[in-house]
Amino acid sequence: MGRPKLYKTPEERVLAARAYHAKYYASHKNQINQNVHKKRISRRGLITPQQSDHVSVLGEPKAPEILSRHAGKPRQKSNAQPEMDHAAKTTGTPPTHPTIPTSDLTTGNTVSKVELALQNLTGGSLRLWVESLCTDYVKSNDYSNINNSHNAIGTLEAELQAIRRTTKRDHNGAHIAERLRLVSRILEDLLLHAMEGNDIVDLRGRGVLLYQSVGVVI
Repeated sequence: MGRPKLYKTPEERVLAARAYHAKYYASHKNQINQNVHKKRISRRGLITPQQSDHVSVLGEPKAPEILSRHAGKPRQKSNAQPEMDHAAKTTGTPPTHPTIPTSDLTTGNTVSKVELALQNLTGGSLRLWVESLCTDYVKSNDYSNINNSHNAIGTLEAELQAIRRTTKRDHNGAHIAERLRLVSRILEDLLLHAMEGNDIVDLRGRGVLLYQSVGVVI
């Protein structure tokens, strides 16, 4: 057997983990989706966990869009909350349901409007915004805010693509598109960790979260 590959930087470790998650999901997609669907129904109180094994996933109402959970250890609430409470005082908490104001996108349909919507969503600083999402998740053990934020970024990406199809030589649009892709990757990384039940406080302390390795502030 060859030697295991060693990753020297936090970014290399994050990218390697993301590649592993993608390969695992591709080979276990159906089972993972069924398990996520059963657990979601159980949380809503429609059935008990014991009954969930006998519930057919066919014909059920479509659940809100969310990344499928990679099979791993059960989600556990972190015991290291004092550190995150301190961060909450300086970062604030994200909105319960992140949304994009209609006026940010419907007036003019220009790239600058998309950029403004992104700034309004993140509060002007990507790092502080992501840290506030971390704080909210640790306190509530609920990653819906992270998922809603990820979906909101997807809406902005789709809007920008529609605008750029009708705009020529839009260099600023390319810059904003790259920024949106970066934010989407950061939120996807955080969401996967939350869905797997990983200790966000520990990961942040070791500097292995993607938003810490890119070193970008919006």
